[in-house]
Amino acid sequence: MRRQPAGVDSGSGLGQISTHVTLWSDPPTRLPGPTYFFILPCYGLLLVVLGAAAVVARCVAEWRPASGVIVGGMVGSLAGFIAANVIITGVGLMPVMVGNHFAAPEWVRQVAGIFAAVMLLLGPFVASAMGVVIGFAAGVVVVLRRRRR
Repeated sequence: MRRQPAGVDSGSGLGQISTHVTLWSDPPTRLPGPTYFFILPCYGLLLVVLGAAAVVARCVAEWRPASGVIVGGMVGSLAGFIAANVIITGVGLMPVMVGNHFAAPEWVRQVAGIFAAVMLLLGPFVASAMGVVIGFAAGVVVVLRRRRR
């Protein structure tokens, strides 16, 4: 008996390729790589620039108070970056994880698959930017409030 490649229907004898795509499968075991391939170097560069600015501000007497604010913003941006990406990855994986436990109509499965794909491929770009900005602002506010005391 001749062995058929995966996806080829051998039952009909015509050798038609199956067009059925399963959008709901086992949850992925790793984060989506292509998006973070672009995001992580940009964020790393931002941290290097902010770190250099903090060192320069520390060395110049008039700018010394700004050094602590910059470091506070760096720490806050790191926390915001991590929190935003954990949240967006959880939201993106939710349809996949929950979908395996419910029998939903096909159109719901397709919408959930598209939602998961958009959230996991495009969501990290928006979430990273928002997390960095909100985290930086929160870090600066914390530093300025501690200085007032």
